[in-house]
Amino acid sequence: MITSSQTLNWLTLYLTHHQHVQAKLHEEIDRIVGQNRDPSLFDKPKMPYTEAVIQEILRITSLAPLGLMHELLHDIEFHGYLLPKGLLLIPNMYHVHNDKKIWGDPGNFRPERFLNEDESRVIQKFASFS
Repeated sequence: MITSSQTLNWLTLYLTHHQHVQAKLHEEIDRIVGQNRDPSLFDKPKMPYTEAVIQEILRITSLAPLGLMHELLHDIEFHGYLLPKGLLLIPNMYHVHNDKKIWGDPGNFRPERFLNEDESRVIQKFASFS
């Protein structure tokens, strides 16, 4: 529950400072959901801008900056280093979410980075660390 409430707190802060995003988000919600019913999961595929705003909030705030620990199940070699089975890895999500090679302008709140060119659907951002 902490993650959800913190996400909403950050969302409120960013929408206050980026009123053009707030207006665009409000327009999409009114157009798809309207004012006479509650939103449902069936609305999600029709609301790409809303999803992009949520993804951008999660990226820019890095609520879980170190992610979850993972244990290696096998020995692996990575960039010339031998990583033994059983090693605990802690991902640095803050670094990934602020990497200029991936995001270009990571310090800017820009939900459109998660949308295709005509903003009609959400795109996934993948990065190669090889």
